[in-house]
Amino acid sequence: MRNNESAKILNLILGTIFTTNILYAREVQLSGRIVFNDDSTAIATIELIDKHTKLKNAILSNPNNGHFLFQSVKPGETYLLVCSSMGYFTDTLHIGSVSDSKYIGEIRLKPDLQSINEVTVTANMVETFASKDRIIIPSAIKDYASSGYDAIRQLPQFAENMIGEKLITPDRKSIKILINGIEATEKDLKIVSAKDILRVDYFSNPPVRYANLGVGAVINVIIAINRISGSDMLINTKNAITTGSGSDALDVKFYNNKNQFNIGYSLDYRNMNDNRINQDYDYRIGNSQYQNLYRGIYGLYRGQMHVAQLGYLYNAKDNLLFSAKFNAKFNPGDEKYTQKTLVSVNDQP
Repeated sequence: MRNNESAKILNLILGTIFTTNILYAREVQLSGRIVFNDDSTAIATIELIDKHTKLKNAILSNPNNGHFLFQSVKPGETYLLVCSSMGYFTDTLHIGSVSDSKYIGEIRLKPDLQSINEVTVTANMVETFASKDRIIIPSAIKDYASSGYDAIRQLPQFAENMIGEKLITPDRKSIKILINGIEATEKDLKIVSAKDILRVDYFSNPPVRYANLGVGAVINVIIAINRISGSDMLINTKNAITTGSGSDALDVKFYNNKNQFNIGYSLDYRNMNDNRINQDYDYRIGNSQYQNLYRGIYGLYRGQMHVAQLGYLYNAKDNLLFSAKFNAKFNPGDEKYTQKTLVSVNDQP
């Protein structure tokens, strides 16, 4: 009798243990769908966190069409479901004790809108490539520059030879100028509007085809090509009354969607009433050291450079460009000066 009762008790204990093991070995699933407040599919991160231990049970990123599914969830535990996406409020759901697989339903994320007073967007002025720097001229320079030449000379990558109004490198080397890949000069840049310049490609190491010119750099000025019909006129003048010098240019342009024809005229003049030229010569004959000093007393210089230009540009496609130019120059001038000569031998007059 006692043996039967003992056997029943043992079977009851084993059955309870076996049932409990089955209960806790069973795993359930949690599923649902996450969307943005406007019903669009959300791109989000969903975390299932054990509410008591705070340990992350699983993480899903970018669920399939917003649908998510957590497998192998232990029953009998409580969880936090945390849904987050950049630009949206984080949503946290408290999930009670889970005993069976459960569909949570649809979770909507609301946008996190913040009011700000001012936003400033800036971009790099210079992009560096393997063989060149791509320079974007800031609007602050374009808006006030009188011409393309005036805008470029203000950039830190360039200096200016004031005597001949030439672009040079900061270490005083000459620069070869191209406009849309076609050879040009500073005068051509002076009849280009600064606002038409899209960018400047700067080659600090001149390409092979220009390497034998002895220049310090090559620039290719990319300007916008008009795709509509119309005409433009550009006048650029710079005159100094006190020094009697000036540089004036006029350019008229006619264009349509494929062709561009321009007529240009420029005048550079110098009118100096006190032209003084000083020269020094040192040389040696035998054991004697000679020095000739020529000191200017008074003179005048009146010179002009007239340049007339005709140009034609054909651009049917972005990769098809034809350009032709004709230049005529006329350079009248008159120079007179006198000098006082001083000769010394071995530092003796």
